[in-house]
Amino acid sequence: MGTHKGLLEYQGKTLLQRMFDLSPNPIYMAAAGDYFPDLVGPCKYLSDAFPNRIGPLSGILAGLEEAKSAGYQGIYVMACDTLLDPQAVIHLLDKAQTDSIWHTGIVYLKGNDKNYPLLSHWSIKQIPFLREYLEADQRKVQVYIGTQDHVSISLPEQWQALSNFNTPEAFEQAVKTSIENEYYTPR
Repeated sequence: MGTHKGLLEYQGKTLLQRMFDLSPNPIYMAAAGDYFPDLVGPCKYLSDAFPNRIGPLSGILAGLEEAKSAGYQGIYVMACDTLLDPQAVIHLLDKAQTDSIWHTGIVYLKGNDKNYPLLSHWSIKQIPFLREYLEADQRKVQVYIGTQDHVSISLPEQWQALSNFNTPEAFEQAVKTSIENEYYTPR
């Protein structure tokens, strides 16, 4: 992308700042050692649970451990490369709260032909399993989820272009889609 995805601008704000402005508190940021001095809002930076920037699972583990120490039972995971309103994502994920997996496993959003494992809810009961997986030098998010209790929630089709953009063209298309339709706001 040529820059950190979270620093891409949308409607006059970086994606990170937009997420902070729209998210409930507390916010933990697992940024692999990066620090964003211009970010305004309550945030606790977390060091990855494992050194050497081994990927998002190390940040998720750090978030789970922080949540457990604060007395929470789980965390919502929000990747920075989304134009979706965090509250809308949480609303979708919360549909699984009555499922037993909510309390032990992972709930993530799923599109027609793509999974969004970094738009998800993780139970703190995943800590020992995730630590063991990372200690075995494993890093793939979707592979890990496949080894655990999990359930997927359908991401509305019109929202699917608004997340996980990996090229400037995909980001431009997401911006165009979000401006043409207001699908990124809670319903």
